[in-house]
Amino acid sequence: MRFFDRTEDIASLREIRGKAKDNAQFTVVTGRRRIGKTSLVWKAYEDESILYFFVARKAEGDLCEDYLDLFHDDKDIWGQERTAV
Repeated sequence: MRFFDRTEDIASLREIRGKAKDNAQFTVVTGRRRIGKTSLVWKAYEDESILYFFVARKAEGDLCEDYLDLFHDDKDIWGQERTAV
């Protein structure tokens, strides 16, 4: 996928990533649907592993429960069986 006029956006996300190495950072990317928000995040972090958590329109409690379920399953967040440590 080609990105047009997104160099500043990618640079901003990478700057935030750099700051996160010293101090935790929380980033929210918002915008109209189907304009490439997810692709932009994947592009900015293509050289590093990230946890991408999609937030649907749900009640806060349900979102928190969904998030916690990711870590209480016998599988990791990518659906692979967890290995004992």
